Order: sequence, then structure tokens, then C-alpha cells
Amino acid sequence: MHHDTNILTDLVVVFAVSGTMVVLFQRLRIPTILGMMLAGVLVGPSLFNFVEAENIELLAEIGVVVLLFTVGLEFSLTRLLSMWKIMLLVGLPQMTLCLGAGTLVGRFWDGSPWNIAIFQGMLVAMSSTAVALKLLIDRGEIGTPHGRIATAVLLFQDLMVILFILALPLLADPQTAPDQQSEPGWLALGKGVGIVAAVLLAAKYLLPPLMGLVVKSRNREAFLIFVVVVCIGTAAATAWAGLSLALGAFLAGLALSESDYAHQVMSDALPFRDTLSSLFFVSLGLSLNLPHLAANLGPILSLSAFLIVVKMLTVAMPVILVGYPIRTALVAAASICQIGEFSFLLVQSGRELQLISPDLSRNFLAAGMLTMALTPPMIRIVQWLVTSSNRLTNDAFLRLQRRKRDASGNTPPSNFHSINGSTSQAQPQSPTQSQGSTSQAQPQSPTQGQPPPSPSHRNDFELEDHVVIAGFGVGGSNLARALKTAAIPYVILDVNPERVRRLRKEGEPIMYGDCSRAVILEHAGIKQARALAIMISDPTSARAAVQIARRLNPDLYILVRTPYIRELPELEKLGANVIIPEDFVSSLELFIQVLRRYRVPRNLVEDLLDEIREDQYLVLRDASKAASTRLKRELGELLDMESCLVRPDSPLAGQTLGESKLRARTGAIVVAIRRNGRLITTPDPETRFQSGDEIICVGDANQLEQAAMLIDPHFLK
Repeated sequence: MHHDTNILTDLVVVFAVSGTMVVLFQRLRIPTILGMMLAGVLVGPSLFNFVEAENIELLAEIGVVVLLFTVGLEFSLTRLLSMWKIMLLVGLPQMTLCLGAGTLVGRFWDGSPWNIAIFQGMLVAMSSTAVALKLLIDRGEIGTPHGRIATAVLLFQDLMVILFILALPLLADPQTAPDQQSEPGWLALGKGVGIVAAVLLAAKYLLPPLMGLVVKSRNREAFLIFVVVVCIGTAAATAWAGLSLALGAFLAGLALSESDYAHQVMSDALPFRDTLSSLFFVSLGLSLNLPHLAANLGPILSLSAFLIVVKMLTVAMPVILVGYPIRTALVAAASICQIGEFSFLLVQSGRELQLISPDLSRNFLAAGMLTMALTPPMIRIVQWLVTSSNRLTNDAFLRLQRRKRDASGNTPPSNFHSINGSTSQAQPQSPTQSQGSTSQAQPQSPTQGQPPPSPSHRNDFELEDHVVIAGFGVGGSNLARALKTAAIPYVILDVNPERVRRLRKEGEPIMYGDCSRAVILEHAGIKQARALAIMISDPTSARAAVQIARRLNPDLYILVRTPYIRELPELEKLGANVIIPEDFVSSLELFIQVLRRYRVPRNLVEDLLDEIREDQYLVLRDASKAASTRLKRELGELLDMESCLVRPDSPLAGQTLGESKLRARTGAIVVAIRRNGRLITTPDPETRFQSGDEIICVGDANQLEQAAMLIDPHFLK
């Protein structure tokens, strides 16, 4: 009973201290895993010696089992297949290079035998999925190119854990670890492969009907007990075969990941994972010896620097070779430059197999903790360096352009743009004016079998008055489709090399390049463009693109989609005309749907929307916005806009607007004519209608119907 009381007391102390550290580290925006490790240092023998390590390590092993079980649950074949190219082109080279670098340094620098050197390479190769993904999610960068690359590499590393665990018995020396090597390594590996195959077969043919029977009972306790049996039973099977409990737990999670009930299993397992896995990280802190760390501070710092440099290089090089920009490569590399929790798990297994000395394991744990702590500042430093480099490059490019212009004797470009051979002064447009405007230039595809224009041309697509779309995700593709329908020319910029190649084959006017670089925007014809739509998910690149685009074209109409409303002030300051925060727009849509469900009057809903926009959407607000919005709504309730095609047998074909007396006969007003893709706004009475014209009129429903009958005799027949 006294022993049981000691365990409970130790648990209370550990959870109290680790909970305090987690809250503190969360406030300081430091990875909370470090807080748990620090809690272990505080309560362990190095400092206050509040707990007995043996009491915690037993429960910590259960925590590792639950942690690996949930990692297996998070895998799905669908998710893996969606990222297989990045995993193959970046994850595999990264893992190979990192493993090779760690092995060579361990063999030739440290003088370790090959088996121990390979084990050291395994430790170096793993990054922290928990730390990296949390940082990306907190920064809103999980959907950015570098976020997707980092996620794919982390998934590949997690998948490699199973191979590393299977390979550990092969690396163990029978003379140094006789208890762990009672059978040949190849036999242990064969058992492991057989168990993996058996688990996968059971997952496909045995688990689904069994889970179906359990679910039919509609008993939550029975469901949870069944999941525990699968998890512990698989772990026990692998332990019986001489492999680790963690491997069995991972396989159990993998077996359940493709079932229809995986999400429910995950929700039930999460509380156990978060609670028990914290004991694993606390136990790592318990094993740290502060006097030893103080005596080996130099080697620990050197090891930390080596780990960060090697991991960043082995990530950045494959990403650059695949074709992504240097910025994407460096930020992705900084995101996963730390040592991972699975490396710590391998350290524990390596101790049992005598693959790592106690002193080196302590140094490695300390260096791993340091790399985790340095990851957030490393990301900020890399982003600052890349942004500063881009700014210097852009400034140098602009200075070079000015020198070339001065040397040629040309005057700086004025605020006049050529439209269909005529000259008109470009005026700043309000968001409303821009939304109603339509370009008169025609799109020209750069991929019609013709070589690209020479660099002497003003832009690579020979376009004027066009739209530059930066980023071709869902939003960019929808915008391009709308512009194509309206015959408005556009150019696409994207940093995904595979997407660029595919869209070029489809005839899209797309070019590879980072929209935050002045030379790329110049090739996209930003100086001749009317608008720039920034649809990328990287806030840093978006801000840089707004700044340089505004410098290149002061009259450019810049629209930015941003993940968060907090980006509004900075983007507005840099010169964006319209900023559309995704979270704000989605909240408005939810707001509308809820009020409609309760049948709130439409005019009241619109008034509430105006108030919300006026309070929150500051970048779009001016003194008359609310009044103009209400006026447009009131006019919209009275007037409609319709268009009608002039057929060859139309009585208006060949007549002028004045001769047709369309307004006098119908009451409708002709506001524009679309002809051959061009929009003729406010046509005068001498404008002559042609077959194929699209006449755009405004009026009430009856007036528009009368106008349609006059333009098209077949209307309503």
C-alpha cells in the first residue's frame, strides 16, 4: 500500500509540475514538449528529486504505446497517396541524405563501428512531427507550399519509424547485448515482416466485420474495450516476436486507420495519448544529468549546430532540385530542422541494445531539446533573411531599370495607358468601379507551339490591361475561369512546378515564379496590368508582393486573399486596394445562413451585414460606404440588368441606337454593348448595332421583357 501511495504521489507531482510548465511554455510560444522535459529535470534527481524515476518510466512506456497507436491512426492510404510525389521526390532523398550524413560522421569523426554509426544516422534523420505541425498550424502556414512540403516529409519520416524499429535487432551486437540477440537478426527481421503482413491482412478481412458487430451493440464501453484489446493485443504479439511494444501499437493504429470508425477511435484515444505520452517526455527529462550537461556544454552546442545544419541542407537541396523557389525550400527546411520525439524513442531502444552510450544519449537528448527550442526563432530568422534578400534584389532590379531608362533617354512611364489604340488617363478606381469594369484586351496564350517572346518585349505575354493572378489554387482557378468567360486577359504566376507544366500543356497563360520578386512581376507585365489578384496562402510572400507591385505600378488595382483578418492593417499600409480575409468571409456566410434559418427579414440581415463590415472590414470602408451599399440594394430591388443577343434577323441589326428608339419604345436603358469580347460602355445614339452584339440593358422586369422582344423577335416564342 505504501508503494502504491508513492506512485500516486509521484504522479500528482509530475502532472502538477508538467501542467504548469506546459501553460508557461504555451504563453511563451515555445514547444510544450520542452516544458514536459523541463518538468522531468525539475522533479528528477538532478535538482529536487521529488519522484522515483522507476515509478514514472513504467507508465511512460504505456504512454509510448498510446502515442504510436494514434500516429498509426493518423495514417491513411488516401492521405499518403495524395502526397506520394513530394514524399518520393523530397522525403526519400532527405531521409537518405540525413541518414548517410549521420552515419558517416559517426563512423569517421566519432570512430564508432558501422552498426552504431548507422544507428546514430537514424537518430539524426527524424524530425518532430508534433513540434513542426503545431508551429505551422499556429502560424497559419499549413496550406502554404513550404507547409505542404514539410508535412509530406514528416509523414514519410513517421512511416520510416517502422523500418527503423524493425532494423534495430540487426544492428545489435550479440556480444554487447546477449539478452536482446538470442536469435539471428535476419530471423527477427523476418518475424517483424510476418507480423506486419498479418496485421495488414487482419485489418482488411478480420477487423471490419468484428468492429461492425461491436458497433451494432451501440455500447460505447464495448467499443472502447475492443479498441484497447486491438491496441494491446497487437503490441503483445510484437513483443512475443521479440520486437518492441511501440511497433505493435503503431501497427494496430495503422490497421484501424482505414476503417469507417477511425475518427471515433481517435477521439476516444486522444485523452489517453495527451495524458500518458506526457509521462514519456517527463521521463526523458528525468534521465538528464545537469552536472554532466554543464561539463559537456561545448559538445552539446556543437552537436546541436551540426543537427540543424545537416537537417536544413538535406531538406532544402531536394526541394530546390524539384523546382520550388529557394524561399520555399529554406522555410520548409527551417520548419523541420529539429530532432523528433521518435528519435528520443529510438534512444531508449538503443540503450537496451547497447547501441548508444549513456553519455552520448544524454548529450543527444540535450541537443535534441535545444533544436526544438530553436525551431521557432530559426523559422523567423530564415523568413527575415529571405524577405530581406528579396527586398535587396528587388531594389537592385529597380535601380537597374532606371539606369537603362536614363541611358536610353526615355522618360519615365506616365499614368497613361493605351487602350485599343487610343490614349486615356488612368484614374484610381474604387472597389465598386473595378468590380464593374471589363478589360478590352484579348488573351493570348503563350503555349501555342510558338517560342516565347524575347526578353526585349515589355512582358512575356504581350498583354495590356490584364489581370495577374498570383497562386493557382482553388481561388485562383475559379478567378481564371470567370475571367476567361468574360474574355478578360490574365496571366498566372505559380511556384508549383508540376502545376505549371500541366497548365501550360492545357494552354493556360501561366509562368513559374515567385510573385514577391520584381523581375517575375515584370515578366508577367505588371506595369501594363490593370489588376493583381494575390491568392497565395503565405502571408509573408503576400505582403512582399503587394509592396513591390505597388512600386512597379502605382495605379495597379491590388486584391489580396489572406487567411486572417489580422493581416488587414499591414496589407492596407503596403498598398492593397481590397483585402478579403477568409475567416471573415466564412463567418459572414455562417451569419447569413443562421439568420435565414430563423427567417429574419432580408433587409434587417443586410443592415446587420453593413454594420459588421463597417466595424471589421476597415480596408474597404470609406465615408459613404454604408450609404452607397444601401442605395445599391434599394436600386437593385427596383431595377434589374439583362443582356440580349442581336441575331442576324433582328430588326435592330444595322440600326443605330437612336434609330431603334429602344428606350422610348420599351423604357429600358442601354448601358453597354459587348462586341467581339470588347465592352462598349455608355454607347451614344450613333452607335450602330451589329449581328452578334450583346446589348446590356437596365430596367424593371416588364421593361426588360419588352426590350428583349424588340431585340429578338423569337423571344418567348
